[in-house]
Amino acid sequence: MKRALLSIILLVLPASAVARPRHWYTDKKWYLGEFFVAASIGADAASTVQRTNRQIEGNRFLGRNPSRQKVIGVALLSMSLQTSYHALAWHLTVGEDDTRPWRIVSYTAVPIICMSIYGTAAVHNYHLEFPHLKVQPSMVKGQ
Repeated sequence: MKRALLSIILLVLPASAVARPRHWYTDKKWYLGEFFVAASIGADAASTVQRTNRQIEGNRFLGRNPSRQKVIGVALLSMSLQTSYHALAWHLTVGEDDTRPWRIVSYTAVPIICMSIYGTAAVHNYHLEFPHLKVQPSMVKGQ
């Protein structure tokens, strides 16, 4: 019995030492990109939930006046889709033909797209447009 157990352990140990390709969840740079994905989606969801009643939501999936639960559900669905796309982009660049430009694309493409789409929506929801500078008489020298 002891010999059989020892034989099984000796057979399993080398299998765990076999070189395997890395996974996306072991890559710190991937998590940095994922942080930006989550931050942009979270900012958009928070700005949608905190809007005033006079603002009408423009997202067709949410409707004109969505509930908090609906906003959170759509945000979670969107986060899961974007995370899947990000992991897929990472996997497509792993292998013998891995080149530095494609690896950079896999790290940055999905986060940049998410920040441009969801970040712009959050800015629109919060009305964070830069104010136009208006010259006032007190600003002019000599008066």
